[in-house]
Amino acid sequence: LLIFTSCERENSGRTESYVYYTLDEVNTIIEDAHTANPSITSIEQVGTSVNGRPINALVISNNPSSLEMEPRVRISGGIHGNEKVTTEVITRYIDYLLSEYINNNTEITDLINSHYIVIIPVLNPDGYFNGTRYNSNGVDLNRNFSRAWSDESLSYGTTYFSEPESYALSQYSLAKRFTTGITLHSGEVIVNMPFDYTTTLPLEDELVQDFGFAYSRSGTFLSNPDMLNTLHVIDGTIFGALWYYAYGTLQDWSYLDAGCLDFTVEIADSKYPVYPEEIEETYNYNRDSLTAFIKKSGYGVYGRVTDGTNGIAGVKITIPGGDLVIYTDANGYYHRLLLPGSYSLTFDNSGITKTENVTVYDSDSGTNLPDVVFN
Repeated sequence: LLIFTSCERENSGRTESYVYYTLDEVNTIIEDAHTANPSITSIEQVGTSVNGRPINALVISNNPSSLEMEPRVRISGGIHGNEKVTTEVITRYIDYLLSEYINNNTEITDLINSHYIVIIPVLNPDGYFNGTRYNSNGVDLNRNFSRAWSDESLSYGTTYFSEPESYALSQYSLAKRFTTGITLHSGEVIVNMPFDYTTTLPLEDELVQDFGFAYSRSGTFLSNPDMLNTLHVIDGTIFGALWYYAYGTLQDWSYLDAGCLDFTVEIADSKYPVYPEEIEETYNYNRDSLTAFIKKSGYGVYGRVTDGTNGIAGVKITIPGGDLVIYTDANGYYHRLLLPGSYSLTFDNSGITKTENVTVYDSDSGTNLPDVVFN
């Protein structure tokens, strides 16, 4: 491994119990990754936990210090602190991306040069440190987001975004205007898709399903023998509430309130795989799926909204019959996921609207729409 030298395990590859990375080691991995690859990485702090531990993110892009006109992808783990295999997979995936970039793997080089990838290995550092699902207030962070939040349990928080971790992630995500997201979980093997709170499917269910298949049908994910086998599972994907109801989840908030197509991907049937071989198998089942999902995030239409000179932030962009509502970022950039076809996009700038027609092609490079100008 190129970046894990300070945290390598002596028992790696042996059939004995695996020792998971400590939180300090995870942060060292991020620091080492940046030190070894300063031109294509940066470290950002999303926020802090209840006990003041940092929530660190590694940005991987050819210009990591700037938000450019390119798809933005958030990959996260450890929102439940007892699901540490998610962080193990993510640290290995960081190493894979950076190693393959250095080795001039064309696929990975193109991926990093054309995307803005944010990787957050541990969203719940207190829970990770303590080995518990919950944060230090006893709250399940994946029940503390504002969309369909419920007060039926104290473990959901006193109100939505009551917890510093979930609130920090929401503000960070709104500022970044992510195009897509993946949050890794463990306990089952399945790609869980919006919505969790209702069995009514998203209006753009074909788009959602297509991206779910982009993950599940890539690599060896579907060959995992532990795949969830229940009603409504199609090629390793399921719409959340058709499996079980959950309220206040990250993926539902992301989709409906942040304009980000977000999935909850369960990657292992055990919360704590015991042997090193299991960790490596879990990573191998998901590596190519993560890459395919990032590539797929380029689909749709992208561009900029300006006043003729400067970008305009906060312009609302919708399509007829769509429920994925996006907004331009601070520079006026946007990326709207769309399947191939013809669409009418409405741009709403504080009540003043413009409509643009666009034909989207079957390409992970997306379709560039000329600047939309309000003057």
